[in-house]
Amino acid sequence: MRAQEFTEGADFLGYKFNAPTKTWEFPDGFKQQTGHLSNHSVREILDALGLDSSFEDAGPIEIDKFINISTGWLKKNIDKPSADVPTTVDKSGGGATMISGGRPEGWINRMVMTFNKEARRIKQAHPDLTHVAFA
Repeated sequence: MRAQEFTEGADFLGYKFNAPTKTWEFPDGFKQQTGHLSNHSVREILDALGLDSSFEDAGPIEIDKFINISTGWLKKNIDKPSADVPTTVDKSGGGATMISGGRPEGWINRMVMTFNKEARRIKQAHPDLTHVAFA
């Protein structure tokens, strides 16, 4: 399988609610600037922030609320980098070999900062977008 065939994972996007169609939308040509993350990575970030890690079902969050929550988390953890998580390999069960790539120290802190900055960028560049979500 080639890398361009992978579909698992999520992007951080800005949304607005379309009342007539009762759907969440983002503008045509919207470019997110944070990169694509695995579902597991997104869940770790949302868990750290105290948000619903079942992002597929949770729906968008108000952009100002996300900025406030992530800013509060960053202030609370300014001198507390997230723990280093070593790479692990699991060959148990006689099936596939499962490899976890691990995380360097401070990874959660850097990701929260990245998405805080992206939410602020979205708010400034697209004032019509009122919510953000991983999708």
